[in-house]
Amino acid sequence: MRISAGQRRARLGLRHRLAVKAATPEEVAASVVALHGSDPSSVFLSAGARLAAPGPEPVERAIYDDRTLVRMTGMRRTVFAVPAELVPVVHWSTMAPVARRERRALMKVFGADGWDEARVAAAEAAVLRALAEHGEA
Repeated sequence: MRISAGQRRARLGLRHRLAVKAATPEEVAASVVALHGSDPSSVFLSAGARLAAPGPEPVERAIYDDRTLVRMTGMRRTVFAVPAELVPVVHWSTMAPVARRERRALMKVFGADGWDEARVAAAEAAVLRALAEHGEA
């Protein structure tokens, strides 16, 4: 069975929630795997194009209140809003290698000022203790 270009476009329109709008930002993100955010407004615009009732409020609620969408760095160090259940997949598929490269670059810069791995680890531990003591910042 052959699928024409028009049929393929129609299927993508449905799958990506452009032809039939979604009720929630979570449905939107799940339809496209993650909402890309090359700048702060991109996630909101991408969701708005696919929502039956667009606006910043549902996206803000999903990210900041319900935490069903998580903003995180993804491929090529750009920000994505990812369904919470996909965070481990995105982290291990794209972010672990980026984090290793970023850590090496950080240590080069800090190393020039006399910071070694032990001093950076001590600073990290101090930050984690402060967060544990005071809650999120």
